[in-house]
Amino acid sequence: MPNVTGVRLDAAEKDLKRRSVPYRILASGGSGAVKNSWTVCETNPAPRTHLESGTTVRLIVAPSCKR
Repeated sequence: MPNVTGVRLDAAEKDLKRRSVPYRILASGGSGAVKNSWTVCETNPAPRTHLESGTTVRLIVAPSCKR
């Protein structure tokens, strides 16, 4: 799993598409419309872990990430 945590959503999507990694976007806190300028705050599976074939990565995004 590439590390896209802390990356703008549009850039993360581009990277995952280039690598042919399936993903799903989840808005943190159940927010409304997701914008490309939002940031990836967390991924599941975690960054730098092996992706099993058929795994869909979940990108948890928000307008800004709390650290």
